[in-house]
Amino acid sequence: MQIRHRLGCNIRDIRRFRGFSQEILAAEACLSRAHIGRLENGVHGATLKSIGDIALALDIDPVALLVPRWSDSSRLISLIEERGGYVDFFQAKPA
Repeated sequence: MQIRHRLGCNIRDIRRFRGFSQEILAAEACLSRAHIGRLENGVHGATLKSIGDIALALDIDPVALLVPRWSDSSRLISLIEERGGYVDFFQAKPA
């Protein structure tokens, strides 16, 4: 799966989980609804700025938008629920 398709699927799944329409997400991220649609469909790639704006609107860590896809979205959603959408790469204690 290409990274832009992974990003698009994750945006869509998290947006739906948050109960946002494309229009609401677009307004919160200061992007157009058409652009959100193109990102979700993997038609266009995203800039780092737009990834950051979308993550801020969804109240998640931008890294969550790039995590690998699993067989279903439930594992991604459980990551969002368990950790509040934020990924901590420094949780492991040093040896």
